[in-house]
Amino acid sequence: MDGLAGPLDPDGWLPHSVYVRLNELLPETKLIDIGDMLEQVRAIKSAEEIEVMQRAAGLGDLMLQACRDIARPGVKECEVYGRMVEVMLANGGEQPTLFLWACDRHPYSTTFQTLSI
Repeated sequence: MDGLAGPLDPDGWLPHSVYVRLNELLPETKLIDIGDMLEQVRAIKSAEEIEVMQRAAGLGDLMLQACRDIARPGVKECEVYGRMVEVMLANGGEQPTLFLWACDRHPYSTTFQTLSI
């Protein structure tokens, strides 16, 4: 299992509630910490991955420029964020897809929503 505390992320990124719930749902399963093994594999990038990262960096630059262009005293945060997302989508980016690992009965809401069309 990846996401537990390790040398690259001392606090881990997997919520404890998810770990507990996995243990409850899979009592016969032994969850093993793989440490930073997956991060070491991810560190080796293919040419295609490097190209995607360069395109993403370019989108980030465009979004930062949009922020610089619109952010002024009196401009609402939602307007700045909306313009940045507009620039990202108009230039080939995708709707942010950050997700919330939620195994609790009443998970906290997140500000990142899926797009409804």
